[in-house]
Amino acid sequence: MPQMNCIVVGSGPSGAAASKALLDSGAKVTMLDVGHRLEPERQRVVDQLAAQEPALWDKSLVESLRGGMDVGVSGLPQKLVYGSEYAYADPFNAVRLVQHGTELFTSQALGGLSNVWGSNLLPFLGGDIGDWPLSSGELAPFYQRALELMPYAARRDGLSGIMPLHAEHYRPLEMSRQAAAIMADLEKHKARLARQGVAFGQSRLAIDARQCRYCGLCLYGCPYGLIYSSAQTLENLKAHPDFKYMDKASVESVEEREGIAEISVKSFPSGQKTTHRADRVFLAAGAVGSAKILLQSIGAYAREIEFKDSQYFLAPMLRFQGTEGVESEKLQTLSQIALVINDPQTSRKSVEMLIYTYNDMFDRALGKLLPWHFLKKPFLSRLFVVQGYLHSDDSTPIRMSLSQEGELNMAPGTNPRARTAMCKVKSKLREIQSSMGAFAIPGFTKLGAPGKSYHIGASFPMRGKPHGFESDTLGRPVGFGRVHLVDASCLPSIPSTNITLTVMANAMRIATLAARE
Repeated sequence: MPQMNCIVVGSGPSGAAASKALLDSGAKVTMLDVGHRLEPERQRVVDQLAAQEPALWDKSLVESLRGGMDVGVSGLPQKLVYGSEYAYADPFNAVRLVQHGTELFTSQALGGLSNVWGSNLLPFLGGDIGDWPLSSGELAPFYQRALELMPYAARRDGLSGIMPLHAEHYRPLEMSRQAAAIMADLEKHKARLARQGVAFGQSRLAIDARQCRYCGLCLYGCPYGLIYSSAQTLENLKAHPDFKYMDKASVESVEEREGIAEISVKSFPSGQKTTHRADRVFLAAGAVGSAKILLQSIGAYAREIEFKDSQYFLAPMLRFQGTEGVESEKLQTLSQIALVINDPQTSRKSVEMLIYTYNDMFDRALGKLLPWHFLKKPFLSRLFVVQGYLHSDDSTPIRMSLSQEGELNMAPGTNPRARTAMCKVKSKLREIQSSMGAFAIPGFTKLGAPGKSYHIGASFPMRGKPHGFESDTLGRPVGFGRVHLVDASCLPSIPSTNITLTVMANAMRIATLAARE
């Protein structure tokens, strides 16, 4: 049997996962990618810090990585990487977003948005995907394979009963002292929380816990590269004799003829257009990028499609009892604790809440909010933030259309349930806040704009019997037999738990099964 020749479009988590699964299946893989990279001068700073232990760091170099993030009290700032916006840059004007009331981010970077993600690794609950044409059991073996690609900071705890760990190579991170105190309160009220439909445990993160220096720079980018990015998997794939990586390549369209998939590619900076042929094409350009490729391919201009979004919310909270010395503690600053709420009075789907304890952004935000400096230290000793996510059933969708000129026009859609969902979540938070030894600061719980969560997809959702702008269970849009969507575009819905792990697992599932056909 001849070796299958495959093209994967995009180097984000889904592209890296699909490529690994295809290579494992014996296929030959060419990855096409824009592949934008960190500026050389910033990379030199990162390399210089990575060569030393934190105690020896030049403070001016550290501050250069922290710069640029506008920290306030109204919501999350745009997360930069090492002080750079390169992860969001569109250097060749390939995407061309025009937004009206949405705050989407796309990435043309090597590794995509995994350069800026929070690295949370919870799987989806069976109840949240009950309307999908596949089950959590079908995803389970591919969760395991996806986790093999990355470091896994986790522990067996209260979440394990509803969300299996799916791996054995995990190792827990040390919790901050604030987080340990919150966890102690949660454990004290465990039985009550269970009756309230709340499960909790330490956050599961794609971090190398064995080498973590607890330097507090996680939110700005780890100088040691200990937070997983799919660019790391790509470096391993490059060593495989059947893998080829081509950057500065933007895919414009795809078509099928005579049993072969053909894609039109524009190379940069020359602008030269070429055609590439393969037995199969796997689109992993991100939800927005893959949708644009498909709409251009079928000539669906001015036709509106809908993305589903898992909207995020922020709830600053104050502990009744402070923790001294938070500003000087050695700690990691990604999420510390995860709570998963399954309460039909709150929502028919789960709600995820991630607890973030002290990081220096708290200090900077309070400096703008509090006119009296002497109040800042008592606040910091008690302050933590809940960053939560709603299921797409409870979130505002996003409408998108492609113009003849190649612009993507984005605007919020409508969802009657979204109007009441956040009110119910706020009520639930008030119900359980005493179990955290804390209270939500009145008036400061905010719902993010559509798209701001980075958790969007479902533009060509998988269906058992697809029609219109839908795809089959192997991610093939209607009308295609050799083109597969493997990113969040093909997910039927966007549950509240973070999507990256499931996107990677589903990409490996599709690639593995497609290679067997």
